[in-house]
Amino acid sequence: MGGGYYERDDSVPTNSYVNDDDIGSSSIPNTSSNMVGVTSSLNPGMDPKRWAEKKLVCNNIDPIVFALDVTGSMGSWTKIIYDKMPMFYGQIMMQKYLGDPSISFSAIGDSLYDKVPLQVSEFGQGKEIDQLISKMYLEGGGGGNTEESYELSAYFYTHQVGFTNANCPYFFLTGDEGFFSEVQSSVLEQVLGVKLEKKTYKGKDFWKELMKKYNVFFIKKEYYNDNNGTLQQWKDAVGDERILHITTPKACIDVMLGAIAITSGSRTLDEYVKDMKIREQTKERIDEVTKALKPYANLLSHRKIAPVKATNDKSLVELVKSDQDFTVVNEVTDKKLSQLEGDDLEYFKGLCKMSVSLKDEIPKELLCPITKRLFYAPVIAADGNTYERIAIETWMSNIEVSPLTGIKLDNKDLVPNLTFSKIVKNLYEKNK
Repeated sequence: MGGGYYERDDSVPTNSYVNDDDIGSSSIPNTSSNMVGVTSSLNPGMDPKRWAEKKLVCNNIDPIVFALDVTGSMGSWTKIIYDKMPMFYGQIMMQKYLGDPSISFSAIGDSLYDKVPLQVSEFGQGKEIDQLISKMYLEGGGGGNTEESYELSAYFYTHQVGFTNANCPYFFLTGDEGFFSEVQSSVLEQVLGVKLEKKTYKGKDFWKELMKKYNVFFIKKEYYNDNNGTLQQWKDAVGDERILHITTPKACIDVMLGAIAITSGSRTLDEYVKDMKIREQTKERIDEVTKALKPYANLLSHRKIAPVKATNDKSLVELVKSDQDFTVVNEVTDKKLSQLEGDDLEYFKGLCKMSVSLKDEIPKELLCPITKRLFYAPVIAADGNTYERIAIETWMSNIEVSPLTGIKLDNKDLVPNLTFSKIVKNLYEKNK
């Protein structure tokens, strides 16, 4: 169902853990718990304080945020979402719901009870997505109150994230509780590292601000305290039509895909239902997803609401342009690659010709952001992005920050992107 846009190694270690009680009749493949929840503390790469002074920048056209409640009451939702990521990303690309999706993850806890109430990742594509979500620390805490610190994620993605080329950003929150109606500036400083003038802020205002920047949806899990005013709080904050109720955890990805397809205008709700039938979803799943999306789809089709378009930061655009003069890097890269011999050199030359001849037919993710050509030897850097090996090695030998985000690279380790290599080679064989 993912169309090969990124694949996963199915090998399973002996210490993997699956809680079928939280999942239902059919269990999640063990690969999900292999990757998610193994971290025992906050990963420095997920600390929101990283971006206290310099914004987290997304250069892609279609930013998507997964803000996930990782407290105990949410059970295995994060693992389920991880397990379905290849399908989610693959369907977006195959069905052309979006053209240039890039995903950031936010893990949400409780600022009153948890050691790590908020985690955030950079934006990534394809195989990079697994690296980002696997950094999450699933504290599994939360308190006995009826609130979680969802509003901290809303504040971060409003104020600490910048776009340079975005069109229609998405923000999906999964949860079952309410948010804190009042937020102390001391909490924002402690968790995010930001200093604010006022002492107290209204949590609802954070959501109002977020909705000016993203298409916001709350994927709501049924919970025992649904009748204590929590639901009304969310209706006041984001609107009834953006609260997507589901009872089956595995339906959350189907609902998110539908929200994207409908908002982007690539599908009507009826057309998206046909897509679900093609990928052989059950009637029960289709009915549940349709019911969740119908109020939003009706308002959208009658133009009573409109998709939120991104406001790109001009200063960030200029910063990225000034930082992205790759002339010298490309000269070094071309020189080294031209020294290849035999079949390797023929393959490289063939990729160069394809980069020119196929042009817009090539998915953007298969082009190195530095060379602008099809990958010959793609590798994943510490910023989660994929580059041509020689190009990023040349860049890092002179500059310590990411060429895409401007954030200092934690290390210079490079991991081969085997999935991208396979896709490019298949493309080459079909077109040579």
